[in-house]
Amino acid sequence: MLERPNQYLRGLTTAGALGTVGLGMHLAESQTMKHEIDVGTSEQGEVMKYRDNPEFDREVPGGEFTAEERAARTEMIMPGIEIFHDIGLDYYHVQPSDTKQSIQDTLSLLPEYRYLDKQKKRTVGFNIAEQSLHDVEWLPIPVDGRKLLTSDEDFLVEAKKGLEQLARNECYGEVAQRLIDKIGEDEFGASMLAIAKMESGEHIGSNQFSLYDPINHTFSISPFHVLDKGAGKRARYNLHKTVGQMNSPKNAVQLVVVYLIEKLPDPLSIFPINEHAEQFATQYNGANWRQMNPNYATDLDGYYQKALKKLRNKK
Repeated sequence: MLERPNQYLRGLTTAGALGTVGLGMHLAESQTMKHEIDVGTSEQGEVMKYRDNPEFDREVPGGEFTAEERAARTEMIMPGIEIFHDIGLDYYHVQPSDTKQSIQDTLSLLPEYRYLDKQKKRTVGFNIAEQSLHDVEWLPIPVDGRKLLTSDEDFLVEAKKGLEQLARNECYGEVAQRLIDKIGEDEFGASMLAIAKMESGEHIGSNQFSLYDPINHTFSISPFHVLDKGAGKRARYNLHKTVGQMNSPKNAVQLVVVYLIEKLPDPLSIFPINEHAEQFATQYNGANWRQMNPNYATDLDGYYQKALKKLRNKK
């Protein structure tokens, strides 16, 4: 288990509770610790673009770290503050007395999480209802919004890479290749961009990707908000990626395609999505999607057409 230097322990009361004034002063003065493992930021706190992090390409067998590596990635900052470092995503160990506000206030005092003080709105912060907080043991810490932001152009580049990689996959490559043959690479890229915009906002990365679903008692993951349960979890496991690795657009594209393969008898039947927008909406969001967002199919087609035009104008 990782441990912080002694200066991080100043400000604690003799009972082990946080001494707010001392904690704030000493944490604000201390420098960001360089961990024994790469957690996605440099020592100077510079933002690393997700697509440049080689750890996102790593295979993690079964999508879960071994007990030994998980222990090595778990850091006790001080009594009551325990952090698990996934690849590209950190988790906070929820304590019985915690509230969302207390977690936000405490983590904001740590140099690497100071940005949380500016990400208080639920869609960019802890995207879980207060009453559901203690349903989870490990709470995803919102990622610095600057890391998640991805331009349409970059997303399309990553989508192409993801599809090419999936086409070589031993389990799913044959279906992925049939999808390419059916709709073409440009249409695939436009489909992925349109779905991502519908699920996580017009500007991809402007909202967090971890959203708690109280009905299914799990978080949705990636820009596509795939539930990490059932077909979604099988897809992630079979791709040998962790939850955090799915914040990478290249990995996320593979996740959503494999999710559809795992879920549907004929996943190719809903492509191209501009011709099957309502069918896609039903399969992806359930039969009651019109009650939640009656414009989903229309907006999906609109994003698709804009993305396709952008791709064709480049040629």
